[in-house]
Amino acid sequence: MKYLFGFLGVSLVVMSTVASFAGQSSDDAYIQVPFNLGFIHGLSISDLVKQANPGKKIVHNGVSLAPLSAGAEKLNGVALSGIWSGYSEDANGVQLSGVLNTVGGNANGIQLAGVANVDNGDATGIHLAGVANSVSKNANVVQLSGVVNFAGGKAQGLFIAGALNFASEDVDAVQISGFANISGKMKGIQIGIFNIAEELDGIPIGLVSYVKSVGLHQDLWADETRFVHLGLRSGGQEFYNLLSVGVRVNEPTRWAVGWGIGRHIATEFFPWEIELSSYSVFNNGLNKEENRPESSILKLRLMGIFGLGQSISLVAGATLNLFLSHRDDGFGLIPWSISSSRTADGWWIRVWPGFVAGVRF
Repeated sequence: MKYLFGFLGVSLVVMSTVASFAGQSSDDAYIQVPFNLGFIHGLSISDLVKQANPGKKIVHNGVSLAPLSAGAEKLNGVALSGIWSGYSEDANGVQLSGVLNTVGGNANGIQLAGVANVDNGDATGIHLAGVANSVSKNANVVQLSGVVNFAGGKAQGLFIAGALNFASEDVDAVQISGFANISGKMKGIQIGIFNIAEELDGIPIGLVSYVKSVGLHQDLWADETRFVHLGLRSGGQEFYNLLSVGVRVNEPTRWAVGWGIGRHIATEFFPWEIELSSYSVFNNGLNKEENRPESSILKLRLMGIFGLGQSISLVAGATLNLFLSHRDDGFGLIPWSISSSRTADGWWIRVWPGFVAGVRF
């Protein structure tokens, strides 16, 4: 115990000595503290400087070491905190904390926190957090979080979140999430199970990608395999996603679940679409023996779109198909092919040309 008291006594002497070297900044309202050491909130070099200079604000312009935020308004340097690193005004540099980093103004630099980074102004730099990154205004950053990234203003950069990326205004970025991406006007790439944007100038990759200015469309079509498919088409004016389910009513009944991504190309005569999609084919619903698809079909489609009015169009074109199955030779789906083989480990592989025809609502 005597060693602990001795250590604390020496530390207080050091803190008082360092505090005496604190200097006036170019702004008379601030005092620069090149090195801060703190133990608990209210007991740090910064707090001693504040007590000696009533009414003055503190700038950490070097290194700050404290378990909790240590009485300063600004950071121009490096702040290491075991629990919380907080600055009521701007922070420029590096903030590392075990739990939380907060900045009341603008944040420029690197923030790493075990739980969250919260900035109430604009932000530039790199933000890494175990749970959440939040910027109240504009964010020009790389943000990685375990759960959510939030930007209250415009967002630029790269945003990767375990569950949700949210930006309330214009976005010029790449958004990647495990569940959903939500933005205002989006320019860039969205990758998630669900993508939502007011407008989109870019590429959506998701189960459903809803763009308010475009809406959702339904496709109904048939192809050479005698499947009839119903699809939900979502995305922007140029790039889109297609989620579909199909059925072939014969003996045996087969089902197909598909997802694809496509490109809409406007021309002088009529629009075209090129699309790559993948289908899982099931016999009589799900395979009861192994609970997996009987076969898979990778399909490349080139289609023309012929408008019949404001709300309906005809769709027709050609397809190129790649069939893979460990259980089925595929001749029950289609009797012709340009290539058919079976690998040494028992996989059937077939390639054939085909067609597609349908309507879009």
